[in-house]
Amino acid sequence: MRVSQIVKVRRVAAAAAVAAFVLCTQARAQVFEQVPADAAAVFEIKDLGGLNTKVAKMAKTFGLDEISPEFKDPLASLLEKGHMTKGIDKSRDAALAVFAPDKKGDGAANEPDALALIPVSDYKAFVGNFEPADGAAAPAGLTAVKDPNNPSATTYIAEHGKYAAMSDKKELLSRKVGLKLTAAVRKEADAKDAIFYINMPAVRDKVLPEMKANRQKMLDEVGSSLENNPQMKQFGPVIKVVVNQWLDFAQNFMTDAQAVVFSLNLTDDGMAGGGLAEFAPDSEMGKTVAQMKSNGTPLLAGLPDRKYFAFGGFSVDPGVTGKMLDQYVDPVIKELNKSGGDTGKQIADLLKSMKVMMASTTHSASGYVVPTGPLGQESIVQAVTVVNGDAEKIHESYKTMLGGMSKLMAQAPKGAAAPKFEVTPDAKTVDGVKLDSYSMKMEFDQNDPSAAQAQQMMGMIYGPNGMGGNMGVVNDKTLVVVQGGTDKLLSETIAAAKAGKDVLSQTPGVKSVSAQLPDGRVLEYYVALDNIVTSAVKYAQGFGLQVKLKLPQNLPPLGVSAGTDGPSARMDVFVPAQTVQSLVAAGIQAYTQMQNGGGAGGL
Repeated sequence: MRVSQIVKVRRVAAAAAVAAFVLCTQARAQVFEQVPADAAAVFEIKDLGGLNTKVAKMAKTFGLDEISPEFKDPLASLLEKGHMTKGIDKSRDAALAVFAPDKKGDGAANEPDALALIPVSDYKAFVGNFEPADGAAAPAGLTAVKDPNNPSATTYIAEHGKYAAMSDKKELLSRKVGLKLTAAVRKEADAKDAIFYINMPAVRDKVLPEMKANRQKMLDEVGSSLENNPQMKQFGPVIKVVVNQWLDFAQNFMTDAQAVVFSLNLTDDGMAGGGLAEFAPDSEMGKTVAQMKSNGTPLLAGLPDRKYFAFGGFSVDPGVTGKMLDQYVDPVIKELNKSGGDTGKQIADLLKSMKVMMASTTHSASGYVVPTGPLGQESIVQAVTVVNGDAEKIHESYKTMLGGMSKLMAQAPKGAAAPKFEVTPDAKTVDGVKLDSYSMKMEFDQNDPSAAQAQQMMGMIYGPNGMGGNMGVVNDKTLVVVQGGTDKLLSETIAAAKAGKDVLSQTPGVKSVSAQLPDGRVLEYYVALDNIVTSAVKYAQGFGLQVKLKLPQNLPPLGVSAGTDGPSARMDVFVPAQTVQSLVAAGIQAYTQMQNGGGAGGL
C-alpha cells in the first residue's frame, strides 16, 4: 500500500471517529432537547440498557440477586411494574422533568408537576401498553390513557421526537422544549450514568422572591422565640446576626448559581457519586470558587505510616479563606462583643482565634489512628494532625482557643460530671520538640453508681490518662497535634511532619480510590471501613461478646473529595466494590455462624 493510501485510510478513520463522537453526544443531548425549558429539575438516566447491565452485574457481585431476583434484570422488573413492556428503546436515555409548583389562592404551594420522557423504538406499540381513558378529552397529537396503577386517573402521552412524553397534566406536553445545559453540566451528563440536574434560573424565579419577601418575617420569628427563653435572651441579637448571615449566604447562592447537579456512576471498581454547583463566572461566588485552589502540597503529606480508621487533608489559599471568614464571621464577632456579655466575649475570642488559625494555614492533614494496645491500656480515640503555614501564629491560636474553652467549661453548672479543662505549656519534649499538653477531666460523684459506670466506660475508651493530648511547633512552618497517643506515636508523627512526605497516597488501596476521584481537589478524605469493623469486633470480643468475623486485609477505603473547576465547586464520593463485597460476605458468614450457635475461628 502506498503512503498516500495509508494517509487516506487514516483520514477516513479519524473522520469516522469524530462522527461517532458527535453522534454519541447528539444522542445524549436528544432527551434534554425534549425537556421543557422551564423545568425546575431533571432526573436523567444515560443508556437505559447499559445502566441496567451495570446494576445487574454489581448486584450479582454483592449477592443481592440471590436475595431479590428482580436485581437479575432490574430494568425489566421496573418496566413490568410500570406496564411498559412494548416499544421501549433501551439503548437511549430517559428523563423525568419536575416543575416548580405555583401558589394556591391561600398562599400555599401546589404539588410539583412532572413529565416523563421514555425512549421508544415504536411509538404506537408503546401507546398500546395502556388502556384508552374513557371519555377523557385529549387535544390533537395527544393520547389519553388510564394510569395502570390508578385506573380512575388519566395520563396523557405525546410523541416528542424519538420519545414518548407522559404526564397527568396535558398542558405540560405543549410547552416549549429545548433545555439548554451549560458546558459543566453537559460534561457531567456525558460522563455519568445518571444525573439529577437543578435548573437554577427556573428555581430562582420562584424561590428568590419568596426568600426576599419572607426574610424579615423569619428574623422576627427568631427574635420572638428568643425573647421567651430567659437563658438565651442575652444571645438574641447574636443569633439573629447568625441567621441573617445564613440568609445572606443562601440568597447569594440562589442569585449566583447557574446549576446544581448530583450524579451517579457505576464501574467494575465501584460506585461514584458526586455533587456540583456551577456559578456565574463574574458573580461574587463564582470568583471566590475560582480562587479556591490547592497550593500544590500533597493533601496527605506529613501523616505517619500507620493504620487509620479515617484520614485526609486539605490545601488552601489562606488569603481566600480569610476573606470568606471576614465576610461571614466578623459580624457575628462584633455582635457577640456588643450583646453577649462575658460569655459572648469569650465565644468571640474563640472565633477570632479560629480566624487567625485558618488565615495562617496553608495545608492540614489529620487521621484517626487504629490503636495497637489492649483495651483500657491506651485510648481508643487517637488522632494526629499536621498543620502547615505560619506555625507560631497557629500555635498561639490553638493555645488561646484551648484557654477559652477552659474558661467556658469553668462556667458550666456543677453536677455529677463537671468538666475540667487544663493546658500545661512545655509539658514534655519529644525528639527535640517542646510540646504543650491539654486534658479534659470529668469529676464523677463516687456515691452515684451510674456515675461510677460512666467513669469506668471513659477509662475503657480513653485509657488511664483520660481525654487529652499534646501539641507543639516542629519548625517555623509545621505544627503537630496528637490526641490520646503514646510517646511512640508522638515520635512517629514528629518525624513524618519534619519529612513532609506523602506516604499514605502510595498505598495500593488509597491509590486505586484516588484514581476514581476527580482532579482539582482541595480536600480528600478516606474512611477505612475494614479497620473500623475489625477494631469494633476486637473490642466487642474484649467485652465478652461472641462476635466472629474475618475480613481480607488492606481493603480499599471509601473516598471523599472536594475541589473546584473554574467557577464550579464539587464534592465526590467513591465506594469500592471490593470493600462492599467483602463486608457483605463477612456479614453473611458472621450471621450464619450466629444462627448455627457460633463456632471456632474469628479474627
